[in-house]
Amino acid sequence: MSCVKLWNPYTEEQRYCWNCQKWFHLTCLETHNIPNQEEYVKDIQCSRGLQDVPQVILQTAYQPTARGGLTHFTAGNLRIVKFARGLLEAKIRDELVDHDNWFVAHKQEVEDEENITENDWGRFMEDEHGIKEKNKGVDGHEQLLVLGQSVTFCPLCKDGI
Repeated sequence: MSCVKLWNPYTEEQRYCWNCQKWFHLTCLETHNIPNQEEYVKDIQCSRGLQDVPQVILQTAYQPTARGGLTHFTAGNLRIVKFARGLLEAKIRDELVDHDNWFVAHKQEVEDEENITENDWGRFMEDEHGIKEKNKGVDGHEQLLVLGQSVTFCPLCKDGI
């Protein structure tokens, strides 16, 4: 059963299934007994062996990939989530910390080449996506992470989206 209804980006939210590579209206998705987004991310972290991944990356990578409606606007957060999913690999994170201009400048600024914090990863990802501190969470502006969203599952593959 694939979602074939027309989509109104101003009033309806759609979610993307990374496994099926399809968009679905919220009303076409299944809900399960996982009470919240944060618990879902903890389950993913344990089941996929991602304990070494900074929480801000993990939460951003596994937040619902969505577009439309009051929270996600027409463009949605696909590029942000895709970028965070790329950062799940330790090799990619290590390479960025060693060679990316943002991290090189940051390490010189704080004079600490070894200790990249959770906050540093959040600031790096916001900078990569042009998210300004003064606009975070303001209507009409992109956010790195939207917490408290409902957990839904794809009707085709049953993967969490």
